[in-house]
Amino acid sequence: MGDEAITFTRYGPLPWKEILFNYPDPNQHTLFSLMSNFGLSLWGDSELVFRWPSLLAGVLAVPLTYKVGTMLCKSHFAALTAALFLAGSAPHINYSQLGRGYALTVFLCLAVTGLVCALIQKGIDLKNSFVAGIFLVICGVALALTLPSNVFFILAVFISGLVKIFFSGNRDGSSFLKRVTPLLFSFFIMFILIAFYFFSIKEGLNNGIANYSQSTLNLKGFLKIWEFLFDPWGAWLFLLFVLGSVRLKENENFLFIFALLVVPLALTVISGIVGFPRVYIYLLPFLLLVAGMGLEYLFDQLHGQKPLLANSLVGVAFLMVAIQFYQWAALHYPGRTKVPNGTLNEAKLVKDYINSEIPFDCLLVFMVYDPGGNTLIYYLSDQIKYRMKLFLAGKEIKKILFISHASVPPDKYPSINVIDGKTVKIPPSYLLKVKEFGNLHLYEFNGSLSRWIPEKGRQDQERVFSGVSGSTYQAEQIKNPKLFGSYSLHLKNNKGKEVLLQSPISRPIEIEWGPAFILHFFAKTLGQTLFIFSDSLEKRFEYPMALLNPYLGLLEIENSEQKWEMVFSLTQLNSGQYRVGEIL
Repeated sequence: MGDEAITFTRYGPLPWKEILFNYPDPNQHTLFSLMSNFGLSLWGDSELVFRWPSLLAGVLAVPLTYKVGTMLCKSHFAALTAALFLAGSAPHINYSQLGRGYALTVFLCLAVTGLVCALIQKGIDLKNSFVAGIFLVICGVALALTLPSNVFFILAVFISGLVKIFFSGNRDGSSFLKRVTPLLFSFFIMFILIAFYFFSIKEGLNNGIANYSQSTLNLKGFLKIWEFLFDPWGAWLFLLFVLGSVRLKENENFLFIFALLVVPLALTVISGIVGFPRVYIYLLPFLLLVAGMGLEYLFDQLHGQKPLLANSLVGVAFLMVAIQFYQWAALHYPGRTKVPNGTLNEAKLVKDYINSEIPFDCLLVFMVYDPGGNTLIYYLSDQIKYRMKLFLAGKEIKKILFISHASVPPDKYPSINVIDGKTVKIPPSYLLKVKEFGNLHLYEFNGSLSRWIPEKGRQDQERVFSGVSGSTYQAEQIKNPKLFGSYSLHLKNNKGKEVLLQSPISRPIEIEWGPAFILHFFAKTLGQTLFIFSDSLEKRFEYPMALLNPYLGLLEIENSEQKWEMVFSLTQLNSGQYRVGEIL
């Protein structure tokens, strides 16, 4: 659901070249999509296969935290504590189970940091440092491919490495330049590759910064980041982090770790490019490592005088970790599983049934949670769009079928309403359940269908409204651009203000019982054009109106820059007598 479903539906069908060299918006996590799509091509569509990069990275990040922790703080206790904290971290567990790039970010940040440490320890022995340098370049580029914002961390670990080498002293008699050469060479190659990648997607990067960057990072923003990263433990783990910062000053890698934590935030403030708190998940293992050092510091202070109290403190700390994790999980997982959405397997069953059993004179309508990011779109969007085009071209609609989740049938679905405060509600008695596919159900509208205007008296809209004009607008028939038929209706609006055009054709309607519905559809170029139904312009009463398949209406025509939008709507009329006409 949500961004994860967008990752599957929007980038799942794309070839690797388009994913790699096209960056439409920050919802694209390039490395994850490349790895996930590779798995889907080998093993088929399933939730586990789709999420395998996140799951693998999330699991491997735990032992890697311990390994890198021992390299940085020279303490098995602090490193093991940080690894256990990460294993119970709410954001880490959550993103290890989602089809996004954040778990990959945590793993690759640890890998890059460990490789920099290894490269520094290898010193000027080029033979031994060659392999570490190659893997450093690969992991650094992969980190930038995962999320472009990770480049702030790459710069931070580069600065940390330089600081470490500079302050480590001249222990073997070699010059600073000679000792820093392997690091400089590796990052030089890495930065060239990242710069080439960023240049190839620069338009998408600029759009992402303009549209998704948050406000300036202030104190409130910092607190949101810490709250996110220390979830579910909160303030007491932050206190351990503060104690760990005191202990960190005694560590030989103090400046290295300090730069890792401070430089990305400083670059964020300086650049003004501020992301959501989840963007800073690369800080998570290092914050937990400092917190682990804080627990070790507290233990050491007490152990000399009161060993029992020190041991009890460690036990209580890990008990609190377990309890708070359980409390978080008890709320998180039920909420996750109760979302009114279907599985990939259920969506495939719906697709197969529609392809084999449902004729093309049936209009299909999505009524599912988050229609813009639902897996059904991946399987059925082309089929539904094709049917919508057929009906616009003149094919008769014989049936209307609704696809919805079992817990939110069409009569309970919160439709996208056109008129504020006026909601379209389809009574349950108007719906006939046709088929169940697990949690996804198919319903048929079981009322009778008839034309708004009988076939004999019908006229195309471009003829009905052609020639209508006013002081600021004029409507006329034109041959191009058009989507269907011989003509389209072109409306010139000189001042850009709202213009209302009333159709000369109206129809008397008498509804004896229950609501009746008007299904209306047309195609238009992108803009604010819309049809509504009302008594007249003078006494305009707007009836409840909802959009159908609003996320599937966009059409791009081959060999044309003109984009069209198909608009399908449902207007509700309750029992009574009406004379209703169209208003454009």
